[in-house]
Amino acid sequence: MARAVSGMERLWLAAGRVAPPFAVHAVVELDAVPDERALALAIGALHAAWPDLSPRLAGVLRGARWAPAPAPPLALCPDLTWEDGDISAAIAALDAAAALDPDGPSLRWLLVPGPPARLVLSTLHAITDGRGALTMLTALAELLRGQAPPPLPSQRHEGDEALARGGRPVPPPRADAAAPYAPDGDPADRGRRTLRRRVALAPRAPLARALAAAARARPGARLRVDVPVDLRRPALGPQTGNLSGLLRVELPAEAGGPEGVAVVDAALRAAIDAGAHLHTTAEAQRVRAWPLWLIAGEAERRAAAERARGAVPVSFTFSNLGRVPLPALDMGSARCTSFYPIPPAAPGLPALCTLTGGDDGAGRVHLELLVSAPARWASAPTLAAWVEALGAALEAPV
Repeated sequence: MARAVSGMERLWLAAGRVAPPFAVHAVVELDAVPDERALALAIGALHAAWPDLSPRLAGVLRGARWAPAPAPPLALCPDLTWEDGDISAAIAALDAAAALDPDGPSLRWLLVPGPPARLVLSTLHAITDGRGALTMLTALAELLRGQAPPPLPSQRHEGDEALARGGRPVPPPRADAAAPYAPDGDPADRGRRTLRRRVALAPRAPLARALAAAARARPGARLRVDVPVDLRRPALGPQTGNLSGLLRVELPAEAGGPEGVAVVDAALRAAIDAGAHLHTTAEAQRVRAWPLWLIAGEAERRAAAERARGAVPVSFTFSNLGRVPLPALDMGSARCTSFYPIPPAAPGLPALCTLTGGDDGAGRVHLELLVSAPARWASAPTLAAWVEALGAALEAPV
């Protein structure tokens, strides 16, 4: 059944016109290459059970809908691999291999033999978020273990959920925040940079620690951060679309001080208690009636002007998926050793970060930090130094 396109999803569609494909690559790293035939059969079974997984865009303006589309086949990518550090070239190749499009396919399954072997679920951000991709991958793993996925209920999007929970639109912020690093990218460079930093432990309050480190890296600067908040509830059943609110917080001046982690943690909790993640999300619904060409054109104009001034509405986005049980993502006899989503780069956002904890079930937990940034904002050395500062803060003794 077709479902409405939300306001946030329209923003992601417009971002895809400015910086295509604006996709999320959810990566399952494995200790062996899974059986290709069994994997392809399980993917077909999953799409048969959940036919809304790979929709295509239909209709316009407020009538825009995600309509069911055929399941994409499993694709083999034998010459693609990446490790820690700057993985920009590999992700550009991954974008090209997925060849995602709102008219279809909006989702692809890619098998990378490695080593390490990787199963990659590539999706337009307009159809799902990181938690939705994890829901799909977990269901696929269950199918490979002989478990049938539960029925897929009616799908809600973040705008409906925010309004239902009392969210009220709030004005967007002014472009008066700083980038999280001293911007030195080439304003004419329309490319992106993506870095991966693996942290071999999981400290307490990792999100607050990372944000406090960002405040220390830019002392005295106004930093405003968006933190996606999962709006899924058990009563809703499996939800595979975008269902994240946006918690918008200006980091307090004390965030870079000796008590920075506690200060940031308190600020995040206070904003959640005030329903800030619902209000910001409800505000995005206003663009549902706007043409995509208009949203995209305005986004590109603002992105260029803000880069010239070095000031933005939001300094960076930081998504924390929390602790993921890796055995739940074993693909048949191939065991999962890590899971992480690779974020896209938004044209007017200096950095988009994801943090994911991998729990192997035997007491060992590690973190995966992924950061994408427009090349117009950050040179390779500058972005690498910023990511290293965040990683070092996560590794530092408590």
